[in-house]
This record gives sequence, structure tokens and C-alpha cells, in this order.
Amino acid sequence: MTDARPTDRRLELRGIAKTYETPDGNSVHRFTALRDVNLTFRTGCIHTVLGENGAGKSTLMHVISGLVSPSEGSLALDGEPLSFANSADAIRSGIAMVHQRPRLADGLTVLENALVGLPGPLARRKERGRRLEALAADWDIPIKLRELAQNLSPAGRLRAALLSALFRNPDFLVLDEPTSVLAPEDRELFLAAVRRGSRRELGVILITHKLDEALRWSDRITVLRHGSVVFDADSPGEGGAPAVTRERLAALLDPVETGTAPEPLPRERQAPERHRSPYGLRAENLAATPKNRDPLRGVSFVARSGAITGIFGAPGSGLKTLEDLLTGMLGGGDGSLYLEAAQPSPGGVTAKRFHAAALSPRELRNAGIAFVPSNRAYRGSDPALTAADVLLPYRQEAFLRDPRAETRYVTETLEAERVEALPSRGAHTLSGGQLQRLIVARELEGNPAVLILAEPEWGLDLKSVAILRERLRAAADGGTAVLILTDAPDSMHDRDFYDAIYTLREGALP
Repeated sequence: MTDARPTDRRLELRGIAKTYETPDGNSVHRFTALRDVNLTFRTGCIHTVLGENGAGKSTLMHVISGLVSPSEGSLALDGEPLSFANSADAIRSGIAMVHQRPRLADGLTVLENALVGLPGPLARRKERGRRLEALAADWDIPIKLRELAQNLSPAGRLRAALLSALFRNPDFLVLDEPTSVLAPEDRELFLAAVRRGSRRELGVILITHKLDEALRWSDRITVLRHGSVVFDADSPGEGGAPAVTRERLAALLDPVETGTAPEPLPRERQAPERHRSPYGLRAENLAATPKNRDPLRGVSFVARSGAITGIFGAPGSGLKTLEDLLTGMLGGGDGSLYLEAAQPSPGGVTAKRFHAAALSPRELRNAGIAFVPSNRAYRGSDPALTAADVLLPYRQEAFLRDPRAETRYVTETLEAERVEALPSRGAHTLSGGQLQRLIVARELEGNPAVLILAEPEWGLDLKSVAILRERLRAAADGGTAVLILTDAPDSMHDRDFYDAIYTLREGALP
């Protein structure tokens, strides 16, 4: 399937800046996410944008795709000025974006999601369905058009969103961390299809944390740091001079650490005994059959105190159902959870039992079980909250508050987590990595008996992943039972990090 499109189109960004303003008493605090960005994207190539969490990548892509208006600067397509009121304007101008967390209507099918917003009578649905099937075949997108979006795996949601974007026949396609949800064997096929698309005069703007991926597939590479462009050059390509090396890109991303991961904490290091928690988590015969969700069948496991336990699940395994059941967000399940002492008491093992049929987040949290959910933007936080709101919900006891202590805690936490923000800064202006650091800090602050994390490394750069793992190891060494739920293929074989590993298949643990 060959698309007819103009050749050699140029999307130009000139002096783009974005400043967020946060009220601070009688004054206004200004945070600059982008500074004087000058870039040109062209059709017919893959242009990769690299940068650590908080570097400004997402803000830049939101400017390009019409979700954010720049504070300064201008955009132009082939020399003609562009101005977007929303993402629909950007799509009409030939710019489509596939987000890290694809924005799909869960109650609609893949086909219906692709047709949302398109004019024309329903009689054209069959014709458009045939076009979508041809497009899916051309791009090697294995997906069923009649599948409900709510039943799709993360990889399936990516493919559905990609198909919807391609159906608009854009000149420029923005892909935000697309391979993070794909299995290693699927990444090659996906990026090969992207390269074929670029060779048909589609301009691909690829956001990734993977340096090797950028070097192999890119025609041009840009590096952002603290909102500014610090590098922008053509990739050498096959047989070209290796001016753009992995070492150079790593040094540009982090000139202090030169892109290397910090050394993990020694395994023998133990927290003082007074910090140790004596409890672990045991699940016994957990089962659930929620409507339009993957079921669970007799799931039993143990997450020991002082250890990091991983439960891995491929798409369709029921991992998301397990997350919702363990965190009290899904009622009507069967089986039990036990918060039990690591050491038997004189009268036997002391355990607190929770019935899966009536679990609630409040009951679990009151027992010392903390959560870092997979949906950090809307379940671990909310775009309408401030940074202080994100950090403070569990510190208030009864109706007594100490505003000075709260402000001190929030300010110290923001500083410790390297998040440049006032307590009043909106959570929606934080990068995914910054927001994740605040949520993890909030959950660890109470020294929980059990910490359950779902997809904690999703969307994090290499350095942030290393820091997160170091913190989780320290928490485990302090006695916390750390339980990680993930479908990330890159994590599933790291047996140096996990003390125990389970694999969920078709709703069951072998």
C-alpha cells in the first residue's frame, strides 16, 4: 500500500520555549521546560530525540502535536506558519502522535477508535475497515479490528493507536517510547516497519531512552538536556564515520555520570534492626473473573520480608487483574491475602488475613501495605493535583495538621528527588519519571511492611531505573517485602535483582 504524499516536507521549530507559571503567595514561580529550541524535522527520515526524564522531550512533542502551546517561538511547515489550538488542528496539518500511554476509548473496538472524529456516513465503515486491514498488513501490525480496546495488552494498545494515527495519512508521525511495551523479538519488526514508512516520505519523530536503538535506526539524532538542545546531527548510517557513538551520546545525556548506572548497594548491607519490618505477604488461591478482563485462577505466592519478589506476566496473563485485586481496586474475588510475621511467635506464625472478596485500599494501607500503581498519572496521582498534594495524602493524622512540617517535608522531598519545583507546581507539568520518583518516595516514607509496585520502571531512563532499583534494594534490606508486577521483557531475566521470581501464565502461577 503506497501513500501519495508530498516529498521533502519540513517541520521547523524556531526559538520554541515553554514556561509553566505556578502561583507562590503574592508572586508567581516560573519553571522553564523548553529553552530556545531550534530544530528541523524532515519527511523521509527517522529523527530520534533523546533525553533523560525531565529533559523536556514530552513537552516538545506536545508542542509539535498541538497539546501544548509554546510560550515563545514559532512552528512552520514548508515555511508556512503553524498554530494549533488542539491536537485535531495538528492532525489536519499532517502531524499525528502515538503517546506512551495510548489514548483509546476502552468501550470501542480497534476499528471504531480509528474512525473516531472522521466525517462521513456509517455506510463507509466497511470500506474504511478494508483500508485499515490493508494498512495493518502493510505495516505488519498484528491486530483484530473488532477487538475491544479494553481487552488489549499494552502492546496491542500501541498497535491500535499507531493504526489510528496512520489512517490519518500524516506527513509526520511522533512515536513516544513505542518499543517499551514490545517484546524484544517484536521490536525489530516494528522498527523495520517504521523505517519502511519513513522511506515512503513519512517523517518519523522517535522518542526513546535506548541508545543502541537510536544509533541503529535513526537518520538524525537530537539530545535534549534541561530543556535545551545540546546535540543535533545526522546519524552515520551503515558504513559511515562513527562520529555519533554510544559513548558520546551517553556523555551528552549525563555529563557527570557519562551515562553509566550507579553501583548497586551491596547485598550484605542491612538497615539497623530498629528499621526492620517483621512482616511478609502471602497470597492463597486468589481468583477473579471480571467482565471483559483476563481472569485469575488459584494464584498463590509469597513475598518475603527483606526480599524483592517479581511476578512477570506476558500480555493476556491476567497481570493487570492481579494488580487491581492486590490493591483492593477490584471486588468480588476469591482467596485470601495474609500479612504474616517473618519469624514464628511462641504460639505460632502471627498473621492478619484479608478476604479477596472484600479488599479495600484503605484496609490494606492501614495494615502497612503501600502501593505504586501502573497508572501513575490517574491512580497514583492526578493531573489536577500539585506536587504537594501528591506527597501529602497519608501524612495527616486525625484532623490535626502542621502546615510548617508539611511544607518542610514536601520541600525536602522535592530536593532529595531532584525535582525542580515548588510545592504548588502542577503534577501535570512533571515528567513521567519525576512523578514516579515522588510517588515512590511517598510510599516509602512510612516504612511500609509491604510495598507493591506495578510497572515501576515503565518510561524511566537507564539512570532512573538504576536509582529506583537501588532504593528498592535498600527498602528490602530494611525489612520491607517488595513485590513487583511487570510485563517488561527487559526485566524478566534480571535474576541478580530479584530474590524470588514467579511467572503468571493464563491467570495462573505454575
